[in-house]
Formats: sequence, C-alpha cells, structure tokens
Amino acid sequence: MDNIRNAFHLPITILLIALGSIVATTGCQKEYIDKEKIIAPDTLQVSGRTHIVDFAIDNYSKDTLLHASLIGDSIIIYWPYYATPPKTIKPAILLPDSATVSPATGTEVPFVTGTKYTVTAAVGSKKEYFLKVVIRQRAITPGEFANPVLNHYGYYEWYHGDYYITDTAQTRIYLTSLDSTREYRLPLTHVAPAGPAFVLPPTVLPGEYTMRLVNGLYTLHVTPEPGVETFIVEPVTTAVLIHAGGLPKTAKRGQSLVVRGQHLAGVGTGAFLRNDASVYVPVTLEANTAADQVTFRLPETLPVGTYTGLRLGTTVGNKNLTYRLEVVE
Repeated sequence: MDNIRNAFHLPITILLIALGSIVATTGCQKEYIDKEKIIAPDTLQVSGRTHIVDFAIDNYSKDTLLHASLIGDSIIIYWPYYATPPKTIKPAILLPDSATVSPATGTEVPFVTGTKYTVTAAVGSKKEYFLKVVIRQRAITPGEFANPVLNHYGYYEWYHGDYYITDTAQTRIYLTSLDSTREYRLPLTHVAPAGPAFVLPPTVLPGEYTMRLVNGLYTLHVTPEPGVETFIVEPVTTAVLIHAGGLPKTAKRGQSLVVRGQHLAGVGTGAFLRNDASVYVPVTLEANTAADQVTFRLPETLPVGTYTGLRLGTTVGNKNLTYRLEVVE
C-alpha cells in the first residue's frame, strides 16, 4: 500500500518541480530586460550681444589713439581744435564674441557726423550706431578786422585771431544791414587757426552793415577797429582785381597757375615780382577764356624763391597787384 502511495506522489512531485523551474526562469527573464533611456543633447549657446567694446582711430597721431565715447547709439570722437580733422578714418573696432560690424574694422569711412555702423550678433540681431564728431574748442580770440571799408569785390579778406576750428562746414560769416532788411552769408575759401578767409561778392548792396562770425561753438560780433561797430560796403568797382592776392601760394616751375579775380578778360600778359631782386619776371599766358580767371604757365627756368607781386598787362595798361607766390623745384 505504501508503494502505491509513493508511486502516486512521484508524478505530482515532478510536476511541482517543473512548474517551479518555469516560474523561476520566467522571473529571471523579466528582471534583466534592457530599457532604452533617451538623453537630451548638449545645448549650444549663441550670443545676442550687439554692443561695441572699443572704437579707436590713429589719425591724430600714429602713437596716440583717440578712443570714442560709446553712449547709446552714438560713437563720439572728441577732436582737438588745433589739429586739422581728417577727411576719412580707418577705425579699429572691438566687438563681443562672434559679432560682426559693417563697415568692417579698418575700412575707410568719412570722418563726419552721421556715418553709420551696423553691429550684427551671432544670433542675427542687429543694432545701428552713428559717428558723432565733436571738436574740443577753446574760446576764440577774434582780433580786429582793421578795415571798416569793404570795397574789394571778389577779394578774399582775412581775420587775425587764435583758436579757430579749421573747418569751413563749422564756420559762417554774415553781413546784416543796420535796418535788418538784408543779410548775406559770405562765401568762405578756407579757415586757418588764425581765422577764416572770405569772398565779398558783387551781389552785396552798398550800405552800412554789422558782421557776425560763427565758428564751432562760438558766435562773435566782429568790429573793424576800436570804437567802430559797423562796416561800409562801397559800390561795385570796374577795376581789374584778383582774389586772395595776399594769401601765400606754392607752385612748381613748369606747371600751370590759375589766377582768379574779376574783369580779367582784357589781360594779355603777366609777370611776377621777385622779392629779392625787385624785378618782374615774365610768365606765359596759357588761357584767358573767362572774365573771372586767367591761367599762366610758369617757365621751367623761373628762379626758385618768393614773389610778392603780379603785373597784369591789359588793354588799358599795366596793373600791379599784391600776389604772394612761393616757387619751388
């Protein structure tokens, strides 16, 4: 009987062992199944900075950089009054990160207020900047005009003073009639540190005038001499006159020289007065096709040196005029 009972339990025992083995195996498979884990990629940071770190020019002196003041959208350059401003500059521009600027650093641009720069950040954002030129100016010492009568129509006149900005764009001269019914802005030829040179055109009517001079930050009331407040403009003359006769000019031997003035249509000959010999040296008339200018050719043999006068031969005789000329090789 015991044998029959053991024989009956044996299949059951084997079956239980087999089921346990299956359960154990199934459990191990679930425990070691791999799972996919998604890892986010690295983030690339791109700068959005559009400011200018530094803006410098070497036009004042090769060993002295002028650095701009960077305020808002302004690139401010303070230029000393006693130095002639350059026409153009090639600034060195320092930018943040991977930003770019147009025009690029080192590119030649006009040295004038309003010149535009555009900075582009690495992300593509942009910002515009504008150059602002400021002349640092001392108070002007105007000097005296020393001539209350203006009768040299077409002549260039001169002020004697100090600390003028040598920029015609920042200089203006006005004549205003005493009754304030007429005002003329006089054309300028140039401006030196000692003062501006101007033209008195024949359109200015005869009469009594006050004179106003604007140079940079300063506006001056100009008087001809102590105790005299006004200028007298005389009627137009028909005499042969030349412009800027008293202002020094430099020319080379063999080159053409244009002399400007008025009533020059009748000029047929010319000769320059040598300062050291007090003799007139003839020059060749090259062109005389207008009433306001005549062209001479300086001979290759013309002595080098200083000349202080010009003799013009006209249909009514010779006209000796002041004319300063420096002849060089």
